[in-house]
Amino acid sequence: MSTLHHFPSRLRQLRHLHHLTQADLGSVLGYGYTAISNYESGRNEPSLDDLIRLAHYFSLSVEELIGAEPPSDPSASLSRPDFPCTACGMLSAKDRAALKYIIGRLSGIGKTPVV
Repeated sequence: MSTLHHFPSRLRQLRHLHHLTQADLGSVLGYGYTAISNYESGRNEPSLDDLIRLAHYFSLSVEELIGAEPPSDPSASLSRPDFPCTACGMLSAKDRAALKYIIGRLSGIGKTPVV
């Protein structure tokens, strides 16, 4: 079995999570929507370069992208200097810091008792 056997469903999940059409995601790679459709159906497998570009776009490791390991804590990817630029559009450093703070606070909800 291919090491990419989870990739088609993972790619579809990520695309929906980010509210992207197949055409939107295809434009990231410089392809049409049919390339993404073929990836999601399992008819074609992406090249290593395309896997790296997709992982970078979604702020994931290639292993997380292909489903070989579970996704990391969402606030952890905010430590990457390019996180908001690839995942949320171009944000200023101030907005990036605010987003990191908000996600950090939200990820801590329910972990400690409120006094």
